[in-house]
Amino acid sequence: MNQLEYEWVKKTRQILLDQCKELNEDDFTKEFEFGFQSIRDSLVHVAGCYHAVTA
Repeated sequence: MNQLEYEWVKKTRQILLDQCKELNEDDFTKEFEFGFQSIRDSLVHVAGCYHAVTA
């Protein structure tokens, strides 16, 4: 990943996290029938991917 791509990733990640701040706990942990079940679980997965790439 080049620097320009990484800057885009950081910008879009911050937008996502800013939106998540607006959610109450029930919405943040609400389980869906697709993906990683909840927004929280999806973010945990994303964090795991960052950890795997940087480890």
